[in-house]
Amino acid sequence: MPPKRSIALARIAKALFIAGLCATPLTVHLALWLSWPPVVTALVVGVQLSVVAAALLTRSSLKHKLFVAVVLAGLFVVLAWQLGANALTVSSGLPHAALHLTFLGLFGASLQPGREPLVTGIIRRVRGPIPPELVAYGRHVTIAWCLFFAAQLAISLTLLLTAPLAVWSFFVNVVSLPIVLLMFVAEFVYRSVRFRHLPRSRIADMIGAVISLRTGKTV
Repeated sequence: MPPKRSIALARIAKALFIAGLCATPLTVHLALWLSWPPVVTALVVGVQLSVVAAALLTRSSLKHKLFVAVVLAGLFVVLAWQLGANALTVSSGLPHAALHLTFLGLFGASLQPGREPLVTGIIRRVRGPIPPELVAYGRHVTIAWCLFFAAQLAISLTLLLTAPLAVWSFFVNVVSLPIVLLMFVAEFVYRSVRFRHLPRSRIADMIGAVISLRTGKTV
């Protein structure tokens, strides 16, 4: 196959993968809200789990893969035992839990002594050598992201236990991703204003640095 055609196909596949990753949570929520037949809900949940599993497997070290697999299996067993017929629907929240647990572990592990905080590493990838004020700032933002992922998990669990299933589904399948994007953009804008005396980095470069990360690799 010609190189140009291979590159074009790879780009199309990547675009379809990203579209699937973004669209499946909303589809899962619609399946619950509109009471779609169980077989359709099962298909949608299966697609969602497959897409997220692929994302995790391509970005994670073996240790994190095993950790996520064990957590997912354990959560599914608990949900099936506690919720019976609703287990399939509630299992749509597993990708949300898996992704946030993975990122919480990633960001948290980078705060260990002798390691560079994840956000500091991302800033360094974009800017090259950075001043001490950005080094300290990167550590603080890494901690903020850890709190953010932990809060997402806590809110999801609280809504699952106390709110109607449709409300919980709306949070994990519709609201969660925009909140993550809002957090990313808000932090970037705040950093640009706070450190306006330093050369500015482009948000496209920051996104590229985030995408290029590989889980389990010291940044």
